[in-house]
Amino acid sequence: MHGNGAPIRPVCLDSLEPLCQRGHVGKAVDLLFQLNGPASTKVYLCLLQACNRNKGDLWQASRIFAHMVHYGASRNTFLGDYLAMTLAKCGAVDYACQVASSLPRRSILTWAAIISAFVECGRSEEAIQLHHHMLEDRVEPNSYVYVGLLKACGKILDLDSGKKLHAEARSRGLATHVFVSSTLVSMYGKCGAITEAEDVFLSVTCRDPVCWNAMLTAYIETNRAEQALQLFRQMKEEAVTVDHSTLILALQALADMEGTILLSEGANRIQLKRVGQALHAEARKKGLASDIIVGSALLSMYGNYGCIEDADNVFASLFHRDVVSWNAMISAYLDLGSDITALQFYVQMCKDGLSPDQTTFMMTFRACRNITDDPSLAQKHSNRMTAFELGRALHDDAHKLGYTSDTQVANTLVSMYGKCGAIFEAESVFNELPCQGVVSWTVLLCAYVENGHPEKALDLYKEMQLECVLMDDIAILYAFQTCGILGVVEMCRRLHTEITSANFDNDLAIVATMLNSYKSCALMSDACACFHEVVRPTTVFWNACMDGHALEGSHMACLAMFQNMKATCIKPDEFTFIFALSACRHTGLVDASLNYLESLSQDYDLIPNAKHYGVVVDLLGRVGDFKKLYNLIKQTPYQTDAAIWLSLLGASGTHDDFEIAMRAFERVMEVAPGHCGAYIMLSKACQKLMLPDSMTKMEYHVQIQGAKLLGGH
Repeated sequence: MHGNGAPIRPVCLDSLEPLCQRGHVGKAVDLLFQLNGPASTKVYLCLLQACNRNKGDLWQASRIFAHMVHYGASRNTFLGDYLAMTLAKCGAVDYACQVASSLPRRSILTWAAIISAFVECGRSEEAIQLHHHMLEDRVEPNSYVYVGLLKACGKILDLDSGKKLHAEARSRGLATHVFVSSTLVSMYGKCGAITEAEDVFLSVTCRDPVCWNAMLTAYIETNRAEQALQLFRQMKEEAVTVDHSTLILALQALADMEGTILLSEGANRIQLKRVGQALHAEARKKGLASDIIVGSALLSMYGNYGCIEDADNVFASLFHRDVVSWNAMISAYLDLGSDITALQFYVQMCKDGLSPDQTTFMMTFRACRNITDDPSLAQKHSNRMTAFELGRALHDDAHKLGYTSDTQVANTLVSMYGKCGAIFEAESVFNELPCQGVVSWTVLLCAYVENGHPEKALDLYKEMQLECVLMDDIAILYAFQTCGILGVVEMCRRLHTEITSANFDNDLAIVATMLNSYKSCALMSDACACFHEVVRPTTVFWNACMDGHALEGSHMACLAMFQNMKATCIKPDEFTFIFALSACRHTGLVDASLNYLESLSQDYDLIPNAKHYGVVVDLLGRVGDFKKLYNLIKQTPYQTDAAIWLSLLGASGTHDDFEIAMRAFERVMEVAPGHCGAYIMLSKACQKLMLPDSMTKMEYHVQIQGAKLLGGH
């Protein structure tokens, strides 16, 4: 009897159990609260089991927990144990520990559930500590406990604890259990102990797909993509079942392999492409090619190899397309240089009702940026306007979705506006950023430099210093370029000090930029000091120093650099010979210039171009050696351009050689009909060379050529 005299209405299991089985746990718990006292063990157990089946229904589990505590049922050893396990599985780890602590003894199932729950909610250190309490409780761990503990070690990269647990599991005969061994392989892989992972894998006599996938993952996580692909091939040879996870891992390994080879290694890329095609065939065979995750990986793979038709086919075969798959297609067309098509995919994606993410906007802003250099569009100015208008529309979309406050998206947006020459818009996006990192500052700095605003770039650099922004190598490069453009000597030297203190003085790109900045500031002593600090200066460094000496008029120093370069067995390039030949021209070294021109092809397998011949022709014309000059022009291995003949025409006038002047004039007319400068130069030569008895002849030649030109039109 109840206190008010009313009889207790018992809960009928006939109605409660069907509710639990149909997933109506809430209604079943409502029946529980209709009791005026505790339920039976069987009722509580039925309800707790329903919570476990219902994907960890924490709300209903907490209601059952409250009911059991209120009526003291949680102190029942069997029920309390199961309650703790249920709460742990539902994620209520602290409540589970509270219940477990109140019990006189805890079962292995409770310990396993609580340890697993601690790992799942990111409290791995506490999970490992629970292992010691469990041993103090004289409960011997089982395979499920070791799986949870080893996962904890893998998450926090605790290799020492992992090895101790491995030894303990081995002593209890559990290390070869299929779940334990797979988790061991995974743990060792995450901790970078690949040898130990391989040893465990090889010790397993009967490997299931989970174990193989764990080893594949270990190879991928330790940057051993080639071994991962070899292991996948072994799986195929041993007829191991390839599942969804296996295919994704193999495609990930393939992508990693692609990232480690140079684009010039054509044979390797072709071989990897064939592997990718084989993986695609395997996915089709397993009926997984239309799976959204596998399909997206295949899209990325075909995009990397420029196989856009294959990517299109995979995309069309997908039953469901998410943002990842659309992004993969946008990326594929972006990498192919089809920026307009990439943007069209963005438009279609929005029409299909999908919301773009950060990656989508970063790629589409890049597409707009690339359009500024698209040769298929008419002019540079129109390219910039097209890119700007598209980018501004995308900017509006990103703003509506709240992505413009994302630093990476905003940085790409600033870069795009900078490329379009829209400095005001670039500044606005930068100023609205809640947090401006070094990349944000650098992108705006780049925009200033590339759009001819060195003063703004210098002011921004000074502001970076005031804000104590730790500059990276790219920022330093642009800051040095700015100093070189403006000729700010003191700033150059201050930056040099910062580079040295930040240990960037070993970065060849930075040193090369620093050298060029000193050269632009006419500080060749500082430039040479930078040069001599480089352990093994490349051709670029030698060329920069030679150019610097030439700019300040030290042509003999330029030639001395050239001789030293050859003595140190550094191979000159086409630019090196331009600097050397130019120095010969300024110093009148005819024989040296001819030797260098011959050496260019004979000793270094370089093809002389019009600039090389033009410099030597100019030199021979200056000294009046027309015989060598004309012979040199006749030996030119390709069609000479107007510049060389104009040089000869000017020199012939200087040295009073009318015949050479006429030959040069005729050749100019052949390669550049109607060249106004040629007529002016010939007229000046005529005026200088003209004698009374030769006037008619000279005027006749000029008039005849002019008539030919007019008749041609």
